[in-house]
Amino acid sequence: MAPGSVRQARLEAGLTLAQLAGAELSRAAIHQIEHGRSRPSMRTLEHIVERTGKPASFFLARTAADLDHDRLSYAGFEELDRLSLQGQHSRILELVPELLAKTSDLGDRAFILFHLGRSNVQLNHGESALEALRESLRLFVEAGDPWMTVAAMDQEACALYLLDDPSSVSRAELALEKCRRLEPMPPMLESRILGNLASMHVARRSWKKAVHFYEACLTAAEPVRNLRHMAIVYDGLGMAYHRLGDNRRAVAAANKSLALYSMEAESAAVARAENNLGDLLTRTGDYVGAEHHLVKSLHLCEQLGLDRRGKAYALNSLAELHFRRNRHGQARREAKEAQRLAATTGERIPLGMAAQIQAKIAAAAGDMDSAAEYFTIAINVFAELKLVDRQRECRIEFGQALEAADRLHDASRQWKAAAYLGTELAPTVVPFEVYLTESSAS
Repeated sequence: MAPGSVRQARLEAGLTLAQLAGAELSRAAIHQIEHGRSRPSMRTLEHIVERTGKPASFFLARTAADLDHDRLSYAGFEELDRLSLQGQHSRILELVPELLAKTSDLGDRAFILFHLGRSNVQLNHGESALEALRESLRLFVEAGDPWMTVAAMDQEACALYLLDDPSSVSRAELALEKCRRLEPMPPMLESRILGNLASMHVARRSWKKAVHFYEACLTAAEPVRNLRHMAIVYDGLGMAYHRLGDNRRAVAAANKSLALYSMEAESAAVARAENNLGDLLTRTGDYVGAEHHLVKSLHLCEQLGLDRRGKAYALNSLAELHFRRNRHGQARREAKEAQRLAATTGERIPLGMAAQIQAKIAAAAGDMDSAAEYFTIAINVFAELKLVDRQRECRIEFGQALEAADRLHDASRQWKAAAYLGTELAPTVVPFEVYLTESSAS
């Protein structure tokens, strides 16, 4: 077998060494095979074929020239793989020009550009991602690699989605159709495409379609048992169920997500899952259960680093919980600390969340000037990030606060603005002063 062929199949199936090894093999055994230091038995080869979805012919030894080329390019590909698995996408962007300069091989360049495009997708660089992925797609087609052609189409759909291109869903659906025609069909690739389609429907607030694709995604991923992937899917499924008003299934999905992240022993992911479950329980009124999970999330964030990205989310979730339990002083302290951390780390969403919570606290205290100022900050942050649901929630809460203060005209304006969100009549970023017109006149 040629060094790198098993590795290529593993990467195309989206598997780590441990996931390819499963219960029958060790990671070390797979590593030795990938480096050409060990030849697999027929039983091992069958295991690899089953896990990766590649035909046995894919793993047959290639020419001596191919082997020499594999050894030269393997180190760079291994580094791309490592960085991708660690989420170091900015480092991949730095490494790609060096790797491209070292090879003229069609397949190598396609693979490197695919990594470049996928990393740009993860970094929300839509235009750069689309350029790299379309070139990688062209090269994969030219090289006659149908598996990576479909993978590139999937990522191209994600890049189009980042650019708000309405063709993103149809492009992902085409990738899914072509994936299901592959022989053999890689289940992990199918699952990833289904998961991306689910995310696109979440963005469209098509919750029933999102649930459909999330559930199909889990079914497709079952043969591979990629725990982290399944944890992410259950997390999204929980949110979609919550939006449909099915909180029983929402909490069950969130619990599964947390359990799967815990099995992976990835502290940052567990912290996020604890926070998401706690936030969901807060919204369903289970304040005792919510506090248990949110405190665990905060403690995990503190263990990972005092000012680590993500801690602001946990503080905001706790602030929301304490606000609902009428612990306004504690809620204010947590929201202010979340605001400080978000400003330090550059996290825009928790910055808006902290302002939203402080707005509600100020309104509850009867300080409508401060409440209006904080609501305006939150609405503008969410508008800049195009987070329609968060904008709508903010405007509805602002309207409720204005109604309680007998400012019915201003309340009506907020509810009308909330109703228009997602349409061409939706307001964009607005100055704070527009909310003070009635009070100034009086």
